[in-house]
Amino acid sequence: MERDVVCGMQVDPAKAAGKSEYNGKTYYFCSPICKKKFDANVNRDLKKINALKDIGWTPLTIWECDILSDQMGSIEHIRRALERDTMTISKHGSSSFSP
Repeated sequence: MERDVVCGMQVDPAKAAGKSEYNGKTYYFCSPICKKKFDANVNRDLKKINALKDIGWTPLTIWECDILSDQMGSIEHIRRALERDTMTISKHGSSSFSP
């Protein structure tokens, strides 16, 4: 069983109403409505991520469901990203955050 990340329902992948691939992971949905909402949010988020990259930022995507279950080592991933950004800030000698 998999968890529908939109509504939280448990979904049997063999009987899922839909599925989407994102960032190397397959997400399963209980209904076409949940799939449509997920896909729309991913597209919206990708536009925002690209806009941030265009101005020099390095965005980090964090899914609430991954943190709650710590799938894919998300907490460790966040820790490493924060350390990387802290080292970048320190290297530039700035006490305030900058991209």
